[in-house]
Amino acid sequence: MKRDLAALAAREHDLLVVGGGFSGAAVLREAACAGLDAALVEARDFASGASWHSLRTVHGGLRHLQRADVAGLRESMRERRALLRTAPWAVRPLGFLVPAESVGRLAFLAAGVKAAEWLCPDRNAGLAAADVMPAARVLGPAAVAHEVPGLRGTAGGVVWWDAQAVHAERLVLSMLVDAGEQGAGCANHAAVEALLVRDGVVRGARVRDARGGDVFEIAARAVVLAANEGAAPLLAASGLAAAPAPWLEAVNLVLDRDLGPAHAVGARAGGRFLFTAPWAGGTLIGTEYGPAGVDAGAFLELAREAFPWAGLDARDVAYVHRGRVPGVSGARLWTHHRLESPCRGLHVLTAAKFTTARAAAAQTVDAVLAATGRTGGARDTAARPLPDLSPPPDLTAAARQAVEGLMAQTLADVVLRRLSAVPRRPDAARIAAAEAALLAAGASSQQLAAERAGLQQALGEPGG
Repeated sequence: MKRDLAALAAREHDLLVVGGGFSGAAVLREAACAGLDAALVEARDFASGASWHSLRTVHGGLRHLQRADVAGLRESMRERRALLRTAPWAVRPLGFLVPAESVGRLAFLAAGVKAAEWLCPDRNAGLAAADVMPAARVLGPAAVAHEVPGLRGTAGGVVWWDAQAVHAERLVLSMLVDAGEQGAGCANHAAVEALLVRDGVVRGARVRDARGGDVFEIAARAVVLAANEGAAPLLAASGLAAAPAPWLEAVNLVLDRDLGPAHAVGARAGGRFLFTAPWAGGTLIGTEYGPAGVDAGAFLELAREAFPWAGLDARDVAYVHRGRVPGVSGARLWTHHRLESPCRGLHVLTAAKFTTARAAAAQTVDAVLAATGRTGGARDTAARPLPDLSPPPDLTAAARQAVEGLMAQTLADVVLRRLSAVPRRPDAARIAAAEAALLAAGASSQQLAAERAGLQQALGEPGG
């Protein structure tokens, strides 16, 4: 991937996507697969919002079953299957274990997971043997204690299988690389100041290069806002409006300690249902939600209540991930995306979760094609393999790849979102490798000194 805003501004595109998280990257890829001349700009770094600050769970839709939403259940299952099929290097099966405090609760849980499997008999269709989802199992008390050392006093538990995006950031980058291989262009650190509205029709966007300060006008026959919470102020700055969405802060704790269980483990505390999930030698715990400013210390206490067997300590916390998601409360999160067109030439996509980002992107590109009178080429992104962007094992090579091929512009881009596939606070070796790669690409020592301060600010509280 090469970052060239001047080249993006040199011609009119069929589609300009604003927002470089899971949703925007999926839209760009879908548009490129449809044969559209497409471009994407992101105000910060790719996958630096909720895509990075997530529990990394690729859901099969069990939550939809609680609402009797069979269509939503099957859509989530299909999209989970598509990610496992197209990006097995980034997405892997993961077991989820929920202990039950009573026989009645155990029967209820078992009935739910078995019903989901019955409604999705094709959940493993086309998957490689390593990615096949085993059937759900009911465990007795002794088996639960074996799976979760230290957990006692249960009536048993239920294990079912979903998936985990081990390399979530690189999955987003892989979508962008795939789109680029089909002619699409993209740029990070390129903030849209306003949409270009002419005669009541959106015709592109005015974009400021955060790295150099230059301003470019990127013309497009259609614009998709996939910036989630960032869409509303941009619409207001452009004299437009769309239906407001409620937003919550979603917080996950990243521990640099493996708690032991091979499965994700669920438990209730404070009216919330939380999970621990093993990840790259450490553990993720989530998710807590609040209107703003969720207190990480209070969340850690809640996690201690939910998982007394884990012996959680504040010193275990390497990162605190904070993202923004649509929803009224933790019990009333959005489970589906919303697509609207407040004026001609503009489509606003509000995404609910990254599991179904591809399906939302397909609907969005269909809407763009219909609005512009285009038919588009045949596309099957649910089966098209994504480029394997597994990080090179050598740290120096990985840092060089980040800067030269994956558009990392800052120290934080390299350290946090290109070399971040371990739940550890950045060590001296990672920072040194990142600085060497940036210096080789033309960064100045003064610039890097300033970016060290920016990196520390990004880390902020324990874990950042």
